[in-house]
Amino acid sequence: MDTDPASTLQLRLRADLKVAMRERRAGEISCLRSLIAAIDNAQAVPLGELHQAYVVRQFGDDAVEVPRKALSDAELTGLIDREISDRTAAARELRELGQAERAARLTEEVAVIDRYVSARR
Repeated sequence: MDTDPASTLQLRLRADLKVAMRERRAGEISCLRSLIAAIDNAQAVPLGELHQAYVVRQFGDDAVEVPRKALSDAELTGLIDREISDRTAAARELRELGQAERAARLTEEVAVIDRYVSARR
């Protein structure tokens, strides 16, 4: 079983996503999905030159499976900090443009993400 920080966080995010979906908390659902996707993207393995040609494989063919990149604690912290700073900056810009409702949604997302930051520190 994976015990790297990203895998541990993703398990918690997915469990919290299920709860948010059951309770129909749309803003939290969107935020959690976005955070899970950001971690998934950061764990993607670079393709390299060998994988540029598309080859059709049988379902379950082990030849196409590669392990995901394990994120260090520092990489994961940096990713979460970027997610928070991007949303904070976007919320500030939206407020300046008079779009307070959209800014408030982003501020709520920052609060959701911040729960995971404070739990990690």
